Amino acid sequence: MASNPLGEDGLGGPPIEPTDGSQVINSNRQRICRQVLPDGTITEIPMDERRSAPTSDGTYNDIDLEYVTLDEAGNAFPDDPRKLIARSYSGLYITDPSQIGHCASWLHPPGTSRIFLAGQDGRFRHNGAGICNQCDQAQMTIYLALFIVSLGVLVGIWQGAGVF
Repeated sequence: MASNPLGEDGLGGPPIEPTDGSQVINSNRQRICRQVLPDGTITEIPMDERRSAPTSDGTYNDIDLEYVTLDEAGNAFPDDPRKLIARSYSGLYITDPSQIGHCASWLHPPGTSRIFLAGQDGRFRHNGAGICNQCDQAQMTIYLALFIVSLGVLVGIWQGAGVF
């Protein structure tokens, strides 16, 4: 062991004993996950925090905080950030490879991510291709508009033929 050069006699004191981190008091430690998104935006997510602070009576309070970060749909950010597979186009956390999908619609806006979380912000169609909720809504709007126009054309033809 190394001797203490600043001991009482100046010639070195008792050997310095190694100290582990649990014995250190009056400290603050944070674990933060920093995500760099494709557009260059940096998002910092606090994972956990450990604090030790003196109180008025001379003792120390040790506080361990664990943060649970949720996305808009209530999915929790994983404890190990490496288990996060992707983020969907709407910002949902995808941690299961079987739930990741890719939007194959021609209506998808250019320049946006095509990744979606199956069952929450997208679905798989009967042919196996995926579609996000945004494109699914646009597609349903187009189908509804075509139905209303075709119904109007059909009623117009019948009225012109004298059926009504």
